[in-house]
Amino acid sequence: MNLNKNNISNCETFNQSKPYLYRIMNNKILDGTDILDNVDADILLGEVRKRLTNAQKKASLAAQSTAFSPIEDAGQRIRSERKKQGLTLRDLCELSGVAYATLNKIERGHPGARLDSVGNVARALGMKLWIG
Repeated sequence: MNLNKNNISNCETFNQSKPYLYRIMNNKILDGTDILDNVDADILLGEVRKRLTNAQKKASLAAQSTAFSPIEDAGQRIRSERKKQGLTLRDLCELSGVAYATLNKIERGHPGARLDSVGNVARALGMKLWIG
């Protein structure tokens, strides 16, 4: 279905059935530029969906970033979560398969702790380890 500026405003049925599309076209909110005289509704809606999806992804990442912390804080976060769950070091060693000495190093923030060990401990606590 091809639409243009003239027939959109004169089409009462269109205004009632798709008022959001009418507002988008009249307000020119897509990117602040004039909308072409002939616009395919499917293309226009596809573009709106794509931009909405991108905005949602950015908002989601921004919300998640508040829960992220630097790798240097991983030991503190792991210790805090372990205590919150009421686990001892020995309990977490059994759950994660990591040696007591290694877990102790991780919680103290020792730089020599292996990443796979930190990942095993995080998974055992139901945490995610993100690197990027």
